[in-house]
Amino acid sequence: MTVKAFFPTGFTVLSMVLLGLLFQAGCGGPGAVKTGSGIPAGQEATVVNEKYGFQLVVPAGWRVSTRDGREAAATADLFLNNEDEYVAVRVGAGGNGGIVADDANNFRTLRSTKEPFTALGGEGILFRQVRSTAAGTKNWAEYHFVTTQNGFTFDISTEVAEEQETLPAYFQEILSGWQWRAPDASLAALGTPGELGSIDMINETHGWALAKGKVLRTEDGGKKWEIVIPTGLASNPWGIESEFYDVDHAWLVIRNDDVASEVVFHTADGGQTWVENTLPRGGNGLVYGGWLDFVDRERGWLMVVPEHGMSSRPGELYRTSDGGEHWSEVASSEGFGPSGENGLPFSGPFSFRDARSGWLLGLQGAGFAPDYPLYLTEDGGRTWRPQDLPLPSGRAGGKLDVNAPPEFFQAGGQDGVLPVVFVPQSGKTSDYATIFYTTVDGGRTWQARSSLPGTGPASYLTARNWWAWRDEADAAGLAAPVLGKLNRTTDGGENWTALTPAGDLARALDKGEKVRQLDFVTEKMGWLLLETADGRGTELLRTTDGGATWRLVQADIDPSQRE
Repeated sequence: MTVKAFFPTGFTVLSMVLLGLLFQAGCGGPGAVKTGSGIPAGQEATVVNEKYGFQLVVPAGWRVSTRDGREAAATADLFLNNEDEYVAVRVGAGGNGGIVADDANNFRTLRSTKEPFTALGGEGILFRQVRSTAAGTKNWAEYHFVTTQNGFTFDISTEVAEEQETLPAYFQEILSGWQWRAPDASLAALGTPGELGSIDMINETHGWALAKGKVLRTEDGGKKWEIVIPTGLASNPWGIESEFYDVDHAWLVIRNDDVASEVVFHTADGGQTWVENTLPRGGNGLVYGGWLDFVDRERGWLMVVPEHGMSSRPGELYRTSDGGEHWSEVASSEGFGPSGENGLPFSGPFSFRDARSGWLLGLQGAGFAPDYPLYLTEDGGRTWRPQDLPLPSGRAGGKLDVNAPPEFFQAGGQDGVLPVVFVPQSGKTSDYATIFYTTVDGGRTWQARSSLPGTGPASYLTARNWWAWRDEADAAGLAAPVLGKLNRTTDGGENWTALTPAGDLARALDKGEKVRQLDFVTEKMGWLLLETADGRGTELLRTTDGGATWRLVQADIDPSQRE
């Protein structure tokens, strides 16, 4: 072991570190830790963790607890303490180069420094942060050593007095007890977080994606992605809405404060070229964003959210019949009456089935009596009226929350599905459910077909083939790590089969990753987007057997186009 000095005067550091983030109970530091299976204080003990590839010697007098309630040998989310000091350990997927997690909601960072640091045969970074409570009533300092090993980013941290500028001896002792081991190779293979924020696969090979302000396109099932953002557009524009219609046709809507409007980009050649048009708004003031929907290559609608106060949600609805080259306003929320005679009730997500029929998601708490979760137009968006959704038997004493527009399974088709969240009167999360309403008459009426407990991402391929993910807490009943199952129906929700995660999906969930999106293009082929445990990246998995097994897709954005 060697000591390498690299901070300003009097700031020396032991060279030996590797894991975790500060999550300190009490003492003004981060929130309290949920203790689970751990090692009690007493004689020296050793934790061997083959999942993440480390071995930790715990000094006598120290106690090891886990935040997620699992055995210390099966998690890297650890909390070590004796009577007076604390050391926290956290791991994230891949090499993000920064602190793995941060509870910045309740605390402020006043000052921060970082320097490269060599320890245990690898390069890392030592952070020193001076932090304060949100109210400024207390200041303290934190040390974080961050390094990447075995395909994971490890972060070890501790808290000291604000004026202390050297690593405390107990921290050095804990660090000196770490050794590397051979990790579970299949687990470490999932270690590099990607940049994909959302995907929209068109068929088995072609698809689109959004990633940190970039527009991407793939032609090989998601292995390689080409950046196809319009020329001259900022790489990270302020607000971006998209409609990916087919392999060649797509629309982007970008907020432009210079003209107090939205700029619409349209491509008809897979993103190689884009045509730009500015929306001719009649209103004044800035815009906050909007939504976009097309029923074919020519006819589409754009909802704009104008500048407004916190207690309102105004909207402007525009329509195009030439692929987005020209737009005209068809409705506004200004002056809307209870019966809908004056147009648009408010702004929100929407979808159209054909040139006349469309649906707008209701706004709970709006100034209407009663409060409706869904609105319908049958004249292309000019006027809207509330649409009833009957509560199924056994679901009394709650309300419905529609947070996704209905989906129809072919252009102008009569069969559709509408997922609706049942919010129980008790407010208990465990009592939430998703009710699947279906229609066979083009959305004029909806019937509750089936339901699943909880909420989660879903994919609807046809009127009969659906997939829905549901999180499940671990055996200890805690929120993390969040496991879960993929539910599949082949008869439109009459019967569901729960598929236990297997392959790379099971290993990713074991790391604390969460399912963000499902996207199926055939009964066999589908993709699943995961959010890494630290929330800073994503991973893409693919199935070729309808969701029974999943394999990691080593997604790569063309390096020649990276900024």
